[in-house]
Amino acid sequence: METTLINFCNYLISKERASKTVSSYLTDVNSILKAIYDKFIDEIIYDIGDITEEMVKKASKDMFEKSSYSPCTLKRRKNGWNAFCNFLGKNELKITTKVNAANYFRKNIISTKNVIEMIECCEKFFEIAITPEQKVLWARRIIALNLGLNEGLRVCEYKNLKFSDVEEGMISIVNSKHNNSRQVILTSKTIEAIKNLKKLLKTEGLSKQEGIFQKEDGKFLNERTFQRWIKEIAKVVDISPKLAKTHGLRHRFAYNYLLANKSDIHTLASILGHKSIETTRLYLNLTDKEIKERMEQASKKARKNL
Repeated sequence: METTLINFCNYLISKERASKTVSSYLTDVNSILKAIYDKFIDEIIYDIGDITEEMVKKASKDMFEKSSYSPCTLKRRKNGWNAFCNFLGKNELKITTKVNAANYFRKNIISTKNVIEMIECCEKFFEIAITPEQKVLWARRIIALNLGLNEGLRVCEYKNLKFSDVEEGMISIVNSKHNNSRQVILTSKTIEAIKNLKKLLKTEGLSKQEGIFQKEDGKFLNERTFQRWIKEIAKVVDISPKLAKTHGLRHRFAYNYLLANKSDIHTLASILGHKSIETTRLYLNLTDKEIKERMEQASKKARKNL
């Protein structure tokens, strides 16, 4: 199998695929192979010729239905493996299992209450912070949480924001995920959090920093830092690590927006920067708890009308 993977790697390189793509495809293929090995531990598998269509079906079904991988990860696994099958000329081994994104989002969307708890936690730590550096850290965490909950922005869309970008209460998102541009209006809570940071930096003699998330060496924080932040804060307020994801804030924003503005999915898609309305629909699935609450409300209302 090792020789086959090396040949696949060389093939991708010959096709001038980016090194990141090559690495990702190899990771995806190895992930599927591991799932097959684990599922059929008693089978002798030396190379791709020993893998059957039934093996791929059963292993991928388990991965897609029982694993905790996000829909994006599962789609990537599927695409990487299918590219591998194309290279081998073995279309019968391609994965055809559909990714149930709706079910994943319904179970893994963070609640508004949880996000507010995290924001309040940051505000408390900001108040008791002793050094200017600590205060700046907590002020930035407050802004990041607000940008996710109130504006539904991706981390990649706000990590390089400058104070000059938000002066008019609106920001232009350029070169976002789908390489399109859009205008996003900032809510009062987010504007207030940004103003507080700007005032703090000026007070501490750091007003020359142009970036909201810019370090003293001039570099901007990377995306992994924001993911680490939310997990650290979630741990303090006892929120499940599965829910502590920066992108989860974006999903919560989408749900809250449509709850307040029923049937306005087209505007929501525009705010989120989605090319397809169908992508936006995936963000709007209720959690199990919310479904239960609505069912209880419907039951009570029906009884009153008897």
